[in-house]
Amino acid sequence: MGIIAQEVNADVSTVTSYQLFRMAFIYATVPPLLKLVLKLSLRKKDKNRNVKLNVK
Repeated sequence: MGIIAQEVNADVSTVTSYQLFRMAFIYATVPPLLKLVLKLSLRKKDKNRNVKLNVK
């Protein structure tokens, strides 16, 4: 990113700080969101499995 910013005459430090913030934000938010989605998915799968088992 720094090389591209330099080539288009952008402020390299600003572009670098934006990219670092973006990466930190992704690293901080994606794991908890994935954990939540997987937990809800497993809960739904277990609920469907229990319903199928109780019907028999």
